[in-house]
Amino acid sequence: AMADQIVQLEALLELKDDVALPRLLSQSKVFGSPIEDIIQTSVYGFIKSAADFEQSVIFCANAGWDTDTMAAINGNIAGAWNGLRAIPDRWLNNLENGYKGRDYLLLLARSLHSKTPLPRTNALVDYMKDFWRNVGFISNMIVRKPKM
Repeated sequence: AMADQIVQLEALLELKDDVALPRLLSQSKVFGSPIEDIIQTSVYGFIKSAADFEQSVIFCANAGWDTDTMAAINGNIAGAWNGLRAIPDRWLNNLENGYKGRDYLLLLARSLHSKTPLPRTNALVDYMKDFWRNVGFISNMIVRKPKM
């Protein structure tokens, strides 16, 4: 079913965004978007601007509903297609550089590209750092996210 939906994206490319987006996100509701809507919109954004990494990701970030997931999926596709040089320097330079920050992401990208393994780390220490980082993130979201 997903493959059929992806094939049908070509017809949506001829429509204006304000007409295509409601069709792409037709199953999205107040409490979330189904994976079908997310994947379709991510791929549509890529096809629409395949040669322009920034425009492709921004389209998904502004699409509505589950924009962070769509932009992340789209960024992976557009990044694989266009390479690291396509990511605007200002986006990379403004990433935080703490634990698993900018330097880690660039190391991961180089490792994936060159097919070489990442340096070994202590799994327990990594797990604990990931756990506390996620606790901090969730706590921050609870405190700062607007309440309905």
